[in-house]
Amino acid sequence: MVLKDKKIESSQFLNENIPFSQVLLVISKEEKAFISRQEALNRAKKLGLDLFCIAPTKTPPVCKLIDYQKHIFELSKKKKNKKENGCKEVRISFNIGGNDLKIKLGKIQK
Repeated sequence: MVLKDKKIESSQFLNENIPFSQVLLVISKEEKAFISRQEALNRAKKLGLDLFCIAPTKTPPVCKLIDYQKHIFELSKKKKNKKENGCKEVRISFNIGGNDLKIKLGKIQK
């Protein structure tokens, strides 16, 4: 089952909300298994993790066992730490002293 022309939210494809009967479960970078959704859910419950569909548009859909709350926290943390490389504006008057100019240049370069 391939979903096309739909806006896919990541929270839709979590645990029992995964609409596919067969999934490709990524266990590690080298280890992958093509199993039923129910078997993947059983593995997730046994390990205390969530079954998350990371590529629902692929055939077969790709799922991974992750701690979903930790995943959401890390995404929000990355978003906060992302700095914009915007332009900085500094006002300099004609009567500025030499040392004051050096200090303002230092702030701009940071």
